[in-house]
Amino acid sequence: MASVVTDVSKPYYLLSTDYTLKFKYDDNGRTDKIAGYKYWFMQDNSEPFQVALPAELNKNLKIFIGYKFHNLEAYDYNGALYFRAESIQLF
Repeated sequence: MASVVTDVSKPYYLLSTDYTLKFKYDDNGRTDKIAGYKYWFMQDNSEPFQVALPAELNKNLKIFIGYKFHNLEAYDYNGALYFRAESIQLF
């Protein structure tokens, strides 16, 4: 679905180095273990959107630099669109 709502052939621009932590969950609820990070990106002529990246990929990302994602996925959860990727690299 990511290729339907974004143009995967063009760069994604990081809007901020601030991130939101994603925590792991188990049967008892949220744990203190970090599962990943969510960063804000956009493309030309698009609204900003968050992309979740695995915890081991918390690199020193630079704002306003073009990136590309490996296995970018978009998915619908309760009517909201979410994005996640396996990795990120310079475009």
